[in-house]
Amino acid sequence: MRSFFSVHEYRHFFLRFAVFLVAGMCALAAYAQPRPDALQPRYRLGIIPYITPRGILDQFGPVSTGMSAALNVPVKLETAPDYSSFEEALAAEIYDIALIQPFEFYDVVEKRGYLPLARVSIPAMAQFFVRSDSKYKKIEDLRGTKLALPPALSASARMALHVLFANNLVPGRDLAVHNYHANDSCLQQVWTNAASACVTAQPAIVNFERRMQASFRSIHDSQPIPNALFVVHPRVPAVQRKKLEALLTGWSENAAGRALLKRLGIPGLVPVRPGEYLVLRKYQNPPGSGATR
Repeated sequence: MRSFFSVHEYRHFFLRFAVFLVAGMCALAAYAQPRPDALQPRYRLGIIPYITPRGILDQFGPVSTGMSAALNVPVKLETAPDYSSFEEALAAEIYDIALIQPFEFYDVVEKRGYLPLARVSIPAMAQFFVRSDSKYKKIEDLRGTKLALPPALSASARMALHVLFANNLVPGRDLAVHNYHANDSCLQQVWTNAASACVTAQPAIVNFERRMQASFRSIHDSQPIPNALFVVHPRVPAVQRKKLEALLTGWSENAAGRALLKRLGIPGLVPVRPGEYLVLRKYQNPPGSGATR
């Protein structure tokens, strides 16, 4: 038996080894090289959790899709388990784009530096909804009953407390007031006759009535305030911000956009005027709360 390679065999061995080594290095380099889509920017769209996560996915999925197409950048739709978590995410500035409630304007825009894109075209109101077949006709009729509210940090809940105190209805004294996790849960209490009324806003009603084949009517509306708005972080390039504003405000001008707005339960979106959210400062300190979460 031979103990050494011949010259020819050495050459053949080293040639095969060299080919194997080069191939391995090329494969390793290809694996380590970032993929093209990994280099592409990705934006995070945060939606305030005013309805269930499933409801947000259903309603705002087309919104993120439309933004992705307009920007030619993937836009990931996100929400949070509750209002507090959503506000923490905004404070951490993790969202590139967000739909926020009116009362977050000061912290998000004035303090955090987010830029307004567009707001819902009609004013927001806290509306006291009862079943269409309910015996309750006016807010005074709710005395001695159980009133359902969305989360305490929501615009509707904050405004509802002002309305109650203005009508001499003190929570815990004149009626029981309970906060629920989302607008859907609040409305469910009324639909099942577990509460006399739910204070919420029109978009939540539209979604719930369509999904549950339910019917409600309002017996009292609060004073109007500027509505929810889309904001964008300044790290998003100006040219992309302009595209987003044009997209949002242009939905009411075409059939596909109007269908999307109908799905959201709003008539349209318009540019934000300077100073119009200053009126919300009077709501920063609620008159009191006997609500339980």
